[in-house]
Amino acid sequence: MKQMSIVMKETYLRHVKSWSFLFMVLSPFIFLGFSAGMGILVGMSQFSSEPIPIVSTSPEIAQALGEDKDKYDFEYQDQTAAQKAVDDGKMDGYLMLDVKDDQVHAAYHGKESMNQFAKESILGDLKKLQADLNQKAAQLTGEQEKILSQEISYDEVIEKNTELAQTLQSGLVFVLSFALYMLLIVYATTTAQDIANEKGTKIMEVIFSSVRASNYFYGRMLGIMAVVLTHISIYVVGFLLAYFVAGQFPLVQMFLEQYQEIVALLFQPSTVFTVFFMLLGLIFYIVLSAACGALVTRVEDTNKAVQPLVLLVVVAMLMSISLGIKGGHILLTIGSYIPFFSPFFMPIRLIHEEASTLEGLLSLLILLGTTAASIWYIGKIYSSLILQTDDLGLWKNFQRALKNK
Repeated sequence: MKQMSIVMKETYLRHVKSWSFLFMVLSPFIFLGFSAGMGILVGMSQFSSEPIPIVSTSPEIAQALGEDKDKYDFEYQDQTAAQKAVDDGKMDGYLMLDVKDDQVHAAYHGKESMNQFAKESILGDLKKLQADLNQKAAQLTGEQEKILSQEISYDEVIEKNTELAQTLQSGLVFVLSFALYMLLIVYATTTAQDIANEKGTKIMEVIFSSVRASNYFYGRMLGIMAVVLTHISIYVVGFLLAYFVAGQFPLVQMFLEQYQEIVALLFQPSTVFTVFFMLLGLIFYIVLSAACGALVTRVEDTNKAVQPLVLLVVVAMLMSISLGIKGGHILLTIGSYIPFFSPFFMPIRLIHEEASTLEGLLSLLILLGTTAASIWYIGKIYSSLILQTDDLGLWKNFQRALKNK
């Protein structure tokens, strides 16, 4: 046990102290910050608080738009003065508005296209004005106006809380599935690469002379699992800090009070199942990637060895997204009991109430048992895997390890 703890500690500290781990942990925050910053910059570039210069002699235009002085500027009385202001660089452009034969005519003049937000705003107001002009020109009676404005009657009789919970939890499963995919890609490749590097140094024969191969493998796996838990814990702590800090602002407090029932819907039994499936699925794939790394004889072949696992993860994620929209598909049902797919499939079935709690526990126990059996068996044949130096291919190397266990 002492030897195992030493290996675990060394593995944990080596990964946590590396720059790659720091970048991997901070990269989502950097990406979110960069995306938010770019969104703000784009919004600032597209949104203009300056009033739109309007040139018009029509009383209908002045009556409809003249009162909103924050959005529209009627300073220029004729087109010549407005065009001179554009040529002198005092403004980007102006809008010519007129009403002829009960129809609104609008034309924008400027050096560049009109701001999209301003364009949508002015067109919305002009459409209202045109609707009023149409109504006056038609000279409809009150009864006729009522008939034309009549709309369809549509009602939904649903369990709103159930639908809302499923929607929120489906979004949560999608986010966690994508997070699981990203973590698997990173940690599976990293684990296989580390073990392949050790195998290439020939130092394992010396290590196994003082440490049992199985204990060494168990220590390595425990160390990597501790790194994963540290990684996830940082995100959890970061989320909680952001939640409590943001909660000090009045607007955020108002939002949380208004939607506290929605937040509570996330803490359902299916959410707890989802978290356990994600963690166990991550551990299961990491263990298999360690075996793939031990099978190769050259470090350059590590990516080829891990590629089948990566493809399985990609297929499982894509199938869970495509088949899990409504749940109940036969492939979703079968896959929810297969350890390679159950971390993605069973949470979807639980959310859509296509599977009972007992079925969820059964699937979780199958995944747990398969993971434990994989750790035990790979640890048992680990010395045969890691000490092989003949380049016979992955399958033949695995067969030889089984014979020499």
